[in-house]
Amino acid sequence: MIRRHLLMVIVLFIIIAGTGIGLTVYTYQTNPRYEAEARVRIDPATSRDPRMVAGSDIVVPTQLMDQFIQTQVRMITNAEVLDRVFEPTFANLIATPATGLNNNERTIARERRADLDWARNLIEERHRQLLENKSQILGDAGTPAPVLREKLSVSQVLRTNLISIRMQGSNRELITNTVNSVVDSYMLAVKEDRKNRNDRRVDNLLAQSRNLERRAEELQRDIRNFVAENNMLFQLVGNQELVSRMMLVERQWIEAEAELREAELNYRQMQRLAEQQLTEGQILEALSPMMLLQMEGDREMVMLVAQKHDLSRRKESLLEQFGPEYQAIKTINSQIATVDQQLESRRAMLMKMLLDQQRVQTTTAYAQAAETVELLKREYDKARATASDAAAKQAQYESMRQEYETVLESLNEVRAAIRDTQIAAEVSENVISIAEVARVPGPDEQVGSPVLYGTLSVLLAVLFSAGMAMMVELVDNRVRTPQQVARTIQMPMLGIIPDGREDPATRSVSNLSQVAMNAPQSLFAESFRQLRTSLLYSSDSDLKTLLVTSPQAGEGKTMVASNMAVTLANGGSKVLLVDTNFRRPAVHTQFDLQNTTGLSSVLARLSDLDEAVQQTQVANMEVLSCGPLPPSPADLLGSQAMQDLLEKMRERYDAVVLDGPPMLLVADGHVLASMVDGVALVMSTKKTSRGVAMRTKRMLQGLRARLVGGILNRVRAQKGGYFRESFRAYYEYSGRKK
Repeated sequence: MIRRHLLMVIVLFIIIAGTGIGLTVYTYQTNPRYEAEARVRIDPATSRDPRMVAGSDIVVPTQLMDQFIQTQVRMITNAEVLDRVFEPTFANLIATPATGLNNNERTIARERRADLDWARNLIEERHRQLLENKSQILGDAGTPAPVLREKLSVSQVLRTNLISIRMQGSNRELITNTVNSVVDSYMLAVKEDRKNRNDRRVDNLLAQSRNLERRAEELQRDIRNFVAENNMLFQLVGNQELVSRMMLVERQWIEAEAELREAELNYRQMQRLAEQQLTEGQILEALSPMMLLQMEGDREMVMLVAQKHDLSRRKESLLEQFGPEYQAIKTINSQIATVDQQLESRRAMLMKMLLDQQRVQTTTAYAQAAETVELLKREYDKARATASDAAAKQAQYESMRQEYETVLESLNEVRAAIRDTQIAAEVSENVISIAEVARVPGPDEQVGSPVLYGTLSVLLAVLFSAGMAMMVELVDNRVRTPQQVARTIQMPMLGIIPDGREDPATRSVSNLSQVAMNAPQSLFAESFRQLRTSLLYSSDSDLKTLLVTSPQAGEGKTMVASNMAVTLANGGSKVLLVDTNFRRPAVHTQFDLQNTTGLSSVLARLSDLDEAVQQTQVANMEVLSCGPLPPSPADLLGSQAMQDLLEKMRERYDAVVLDGPPMLLVADGHVLASMVDGVALVMSTKKTSRGVAMRTKRMLQGLRARLVGGILNRVRAQKGGYFRESFRAYYEYSGRKK
């Protein structure tokens, strides 16, 4: 892999390694970097009082140490701590015994074996120098915090309870003063924070205690008043008489609602009838039986019916003596018609009047039913409200009593917390101290080493260049080596064919399909002789008909089939080369033959095999071109005539080599694969991918073809190729020059 991409590896290595080494040397000489470091120690404090609460503001238990240290790391880079470093009054806060922590003063005095006054003077001088050189650190920045946060490195020292504060720069004294001032500001902030938090905590607890006491008194007074005001109401809780009354009213309410629904149905029906033009029959159906009886008992209706009956009787008496044309009979008929008209008019008036009366009665009944339901509902709600109010008052009393007990319990807890806080302020130890102040680094104590950075640059160059070569190799998924054919595709190798353009002996041969014939002493021709040997010993059974195919077009199968046939013929076998690629025939052009008569003519019974076979310049070798292109090549190749022709070829020739179509492009080769004795798959290192080769292999297995092996074509010799040493060794051994 490295040899194939050697030029790229060398160029990348030179660029990366040279750039890294050059930048390292230039930076080390022109811009020296120094580092100042101070350390703060965090100790787990203990309390002599067993009532101390673990993890309080003052005492830090061991199990919370890591979390506490990380909190302090973030506190050092807090804006309030960093901004105070450049305040004019900062040195006074640190160096004044009344207000300062004095921790840094004691540390400096102890290390220098001096008194505290000398240490205070040193701190004041350091802060003065820091203010004078403020612009070298902050530049044009308005506030110190963002700049210092970027330049400082604050972290916990691995597996210790120490915090390291570091800063790099070219001015040794300035970075030392800055680091020590940041530590001073942090220590002052810790003390102020401790004091403020303790005071706030005690004040808050006292305020809570006073509020809870007031609340307890209020609840006690409210409970007494509540019991006095609602004593009678409490007696109704569980009263059976109230429950029975509620159940009775509920049943009456349900019955009234049923009557209301019936009345509403009648009311809606009468409203719909009022909006329609009704016939006499529809009005009679709508009237109630009582209304019908009232209509039939109408006095005027009864008189008209009696009058009609009397006239009808007189008419019948006259008809017995006179004919229907008698004047008296005509007069009676006229009177009867008048009575019928009056009777009909009276009936219509009565039906309309009764229908209106029934509509009014229905509306009234509906309103009364609704009013009854509403009254019963209010009565039920009142009874239920009384019962609910009693239960609510009881629940309210229980809630007030429970709240009173909770307030008393909280009051006791607050009082205990006040005592614990006061004890903690007295007996707790200071858990934060300065372990080491920053010292001015020496002139030869620069950060980093040129040798180290140069070595890292070389190492990075090696890794990057090798990684790029590996990436290029992984991206290229073509079949390039026999090992890939054997391991990835799991196919036996029949032969390896070099790229003909790289063989010095074949550069003068224009047609690579005739190399085995025109340049028999070349390594290219030798690879086909090795292929012939592999074919002869690849199987125990006869291998007379061999289909040479490839996954796709342009992978060199015609060249391989032609040179294989020539090599077999040179070995003494009688060979027939058959062109079965009707889509793109090429065998006849490789040997400069005619294609007017060929395989299609024989299969269509237009000519005999002896007439279609053509002689070549190679002894013992004949060629059967494809012939005229048929309309359906797959059907022609899969016919019984093709099977019979193959049997005839097996009888006449020692070896029959078929140049087939690509397997993945057309179905012509599929029918041939199961007819022949074996299939050889040609793969090009320039074109065939491993996935395509594996898919072709699975296809042949699905067709139950006998795949004898693969042939790797166009294997390169340049840039670490497979045949690089083979060319040199072959021609040296044979005594020929390249």
